[in-house]
Amino acid sequence: MYNPLQVTGYQLSPNTEDSFHLLQTRKISKRILLTVAIFTLLLIFGHTTTTAGELPFKDKERLEFSLKWIGLVGGRAVIELKRQPSEDTKERRYLIKAVLRTVAFADVLFKVRDEFSSIVTVNSQNFNPEWYEVSQKEKDYRYQKKIDYTRIEEKEPDLQNPLSALFFLRLKELKVGEVMTVPVHTHGKIYHVKVSTISREPLKIYGKTFQTILVDVSLEGEKLKMSSIQIPGLKIWFSDDKNRIPLFMKANTSIGPITVLLTNRGEFFNR
Repeated sequence: MYNPLQVTGYQLSPNTEDSFHLLQTRKISKRILLTVAIFTLLLIFGHTTTTAGELPFKDKERLEFSLKWIGLVGGRAVIELKRQPSEDTKERRYLIKAVLRTVAFADVLFKVRDEFSSIVTVNSQNFNPEWYEVSQKEKDYRYQKKIDYTRIEEKEPDLQNPLSALFFLRLKELKVGEVMTVPVHTHGKIYHVKVSTISREPLKIYGKTFQTILVDVSLEGEKLKMSSIQIPGLKIWFSDDKNRIPLFMKANTSIGPITVLLTNRGEFFNR
């Protein structure tokens, strides 16, 4: 029997001045909070074992997250899925969008407005991204890029981007003890990521217990480096049901743990 992992403390701090001062004394590097958050949320992988008629996610799905570091909430993220027209009746096309925003003290200290999007195609055998686009506005930093996956040279099988990967994993029938390696293309480089299904265990969030599947994600032989941050790995707690909703995530980074909590849980679990 597992003692439930307990998650609390995701409300905004009532004392903004104290929070702002605390972050100043820790000398946060540029793009730390939201850069880590996007990879905590999106760098997750798997192989499809589900037909297009049995998808665990639905049209117009919306996932809302709160991001926390050193005990303080400093960001919000939203990931949305919308079905798109397709000429092939045997496949489905989806537009996935993610938006990241700093809030409260973090918005004063280092304002971030990041947007990510991708079109994916789903059929009975494959889950393939068509393109991936990123637009980052982080204080003085600007980055914009669109990648056509049909034109990537030396493309590896099952190649994903960080945004498509979240939904790719949810198609997988997660089995405890299962380990796989999947390539992901981001920022001009292909990373080989090992995904391990660790256990089935309870997760307690604000007094309510959820049955979850714990997945561990790590890079083989290297650490993902974005800006001044290194991310050796992260853990994701998915709901242990047919929908496999990402409830809670934790990334161990070079500046300490970053945690991410699904805040609109009531839309999925108010049952």
